[in-house]
Amino acid sequence: MLRDGTICPINSPYASPVVLTRKNNDLPPDSPEAYRFAIDYRKLNAITKYPRYTLPVIDDLLTNIPHTNVMSTLDLRSGYFQLAISPKDIEKTAFITRNGTFAFLRMPFGLSGAAPNFQRAIDIILQPVIGRFVSVYMDDVIITSPSFKDHLDHLTQWGRNWCCASTKSKPIAFASRTLNKAERNYTVTERECLAVIWALNKFKTYFGPLPVKVITDHAALTKLTNGKNLSSRMIRWALKLSEFNIEWEHRPGVQNVVADLLSRNPVDSVEGSQISCAALRALAINSREQFIKEQREDPELGHIYRYLENPDDGSVNATVCESWSQDFKLINGFLFYAKYFSNLGELRVYIPGSLRKDIMKEFHDLPLAGHLGKRKTNLKLRDTCYFPFMRKYIFEYVSTCDRCQKFNYKKRATSWSFNAYSFEISK
Repeated sequence: MLRDGTICPINSPYASPVVLTRKNNDLPPDSPEAYRFAIDYRKLNAITKYPRYTLPVIDDLLTNIPHTNVMSTLDLRSGYFQLAISPKDIEKTAFITRNGTFAFLRMPFGLSGAAPNFQRAIDIILQPVIGRFVSVYMDDVIITSPSFKDHLDHLTQWGRNWCCASTKSKPIAFASRTLNKAERNYTVTERECLAVIWALNKFKTYFGPLPVKVITDHAALTKLTNGKNLSSRMIRWALKLSEFNIEWEHRPGVQNVVADLLSRNPVDSVEGSQISCAALRALAINSREQFIKEQREDPELGHIYRYLENPDDGSVNATVCESWSQDFKLINGFLFYAKYFSNLGELRVYIPGSLRKDIMKEFHDLPLAGHLGKRKTNLKLRDTCYFPFMRKYIFEYVSTCDRCQKFNYKKRATSWSFNAYSFEISK
């Protein structure tokens, strides 16, 4: 409540006690959610004067509801807290806790004038429709209509006049999934179309036959129904999409930052522990400049380093490097593979060719490394390091390890020697 602006710290001559009442739930007694926060305002109520206002009688409301075929019920959110306390009366709502004294800026429960004032405010606000198609008791509202069409009109009128949520769209669900092994081989357009197909199937219970707007940064999807030379898979998907009433909208990628933020790694903000990579610690490099020099002059990917360092460097092929460099990031002078985060949540440092044997000694040969097998050594390295064909390199290195060949032999069944005997069989 303090964070939401419902209460504020105060110095007041008033101080009502806090009462925690047990909720009717199955939560254990030590759970904060098992209790309802309330204030004992009995002494304040005893000296309070407030305007009298008749509350509706529930039986009368039910009796006077017109004959209806369709009905909707609404519960006003945080009803009492929608009414502000008069500034001169804020100090009177003060309550005392171990953390200090606070007072309500919005109308709290427990005050003797809260219910009649709230009911009077609701009756004034909803006066144009009460008795026509709305019945209200405190924060509970019933909207009734003789037909479904009339009900839609009544709900629209309600939303237009009294529901601020109808003037601003709010998300009601989010969904995502990863691609399986086969789907990773799809073309870019096929992957984009797959996402639309999957999302429509997941959320079709929400919209049914109603129009659906699909906003995409992939322009080819907006011309899918009129496309030519489509693959058989895309033809099947186009037929599937025809089941929905879709309105396509193309939004350029530079304007689609909200969706991109949910699906892309925040590489630009990588700091601290994510670049203090275990591989750098394991190599125990005495000179930071030495490692940077090895990366910059590496015959395999040194040109990527130099391109990221200076895109105008004439010694590199800018056309090739521009595409490759999207998977790498230069951070604090080190070249990192940034296409995917590792399982440890770190970027993987690029190991130049001249240091690969050193990293293998650290991760495999040393006594603390344990001379693990090919698979375990690969799993250990891939969380911190990267270089092309790393898995193949690791497997070949472990397979040719002299110590592993001597001691990590496989147990085989004991071989037995057999002697040949000849027999003469007489008839």
